[in-house]
Formats: sequence, structure tokens, C-alpha cells
Amino acid sequence: MKLSRLIKNTSWLSIKFVLLKLYPDESKNIQAYEDVFKKLLFLAPKHCEMELIIKHQTDAFDGEKYTEVCGKKSDGGDEEQYALDFTPWAEWLDMEISKETMIAFTELEIISHCLFEMTFIGFEEEDIQTEFKKLNTRIKELDNMTLEERQKNLIP
Repeated sequence: MKLSRLIKNTSWLSIKFVLLKLYPDESKNIQAYEDVFKKLLFLAPKHCEMELIIKHQTDAFDGEKYTEVCGKKSDGGDEEQYALDFTPWAEWLDMEISKETMIAFTELEIISHCLFEMTFIGFEEEDIQTEFKKLNTRIKELDNMTLEERQKNLIP
């Protein structure tokens, strides 16, 4: 099942309840989440090769449990997972939800975790893409630094 279908078949009030249960600190942003949800209802999905994966994880450092949302792309036998923070929302909508995710989470939990991850950088897609461009600029600057410049400007 694609994320767009899941979203179109769900009401905001149901999602709001589950979102606040999963992320109680986000009550201050609940109107922004509703606005994003409404945008997603009318946004046309854009082709995306990734499969949407949500899974429970345990941090190796401190043992804290968390939920990971990522994309998986299969390329000739090699499967790589990708962070989705900067992925355009239209591409999120076209992602097929993995069977494992559909078994491990309810539909409302899937949407809630996706909304949280989609808006981790911001609640406006333009702001998210601006941050993505800034990040790419910093990466290019780093790539162009000499070893001496790196030693001088970076914290080890």
C-alpha cells in the first residue's frame, strides 16, 4: 500500500490522537501538523523508487528505544537504507509501505511517524528544501578545503 492511499483513507482527528500519544511534546505544533496533513491530501504523488520502512530500534550507546523511519532502495541485490528528512513530500506519497511495517504498526501509527519525520526540519516544504541547499553548500565547501584548512577550521 502506498502512503498516499493510507492518508486519503484516514481522518485528521484519528491521526491527531495517535500523533499526540506517540509524540506528546508535539502538542504545541499540532495545528502545523494538521496543515501539513491537509496539504498531503491534495498533493499529487511523484514517482519514487524507495520503499517506506518504519521499525523499532534501540540506541547502541544508551539503550534508549526509538522509532526509525527510512527509505529502502534495492539495486541489483544490494539494499541500501536512506534518511528521508529532505525528501520532497510528493515522493513520500508515492512510497510503497513495506509489509513488515504494515504488520508492526497500525495505519494511524504509520501516518503519525511519517508526519513527524517529514516535518523534522520544518513544517513548510520550502523551508526544508532551503535547509537542504544550505547543507549541500556546506558539504561542497568542506570538499574544497585543503587538509590545512580543515585542521584550522574544523573541530576534531
